[in-house]
Amino acid sequence: MSVPDVALGTVAVDTFSSAVGVVIESVNGLVRMQHPNGFSRRAYASNLRTPEPAERQQFEAAERVWSPIVVPASVPASESQTKGT
Repeated sequence: MSVPDVALGTVAVDTFSSAVGVVIESVNGLVRMQHPNGFSRRAYASNLRTPEPAERQQFEAAERVWSPIVVPASVPASESQTKGT
């Protein structure tokens, strides 16, 4: 069973860790979420849910304190690989 990729820029809650963040990367059912304070984590797309109003308000308040998250443009998987030096 395949899990669809999550749209970049989506604000979501990881039900495993109860963390709120913006999806900045999504590949094969695994996402990277980032909080405005710079902390990022990986989560399974199947564990994400829409934030409740209070969670969304807390997230927006954090964006005002730190800064809004800039979502990178989609990059093909072959180009996103880190190249050795």
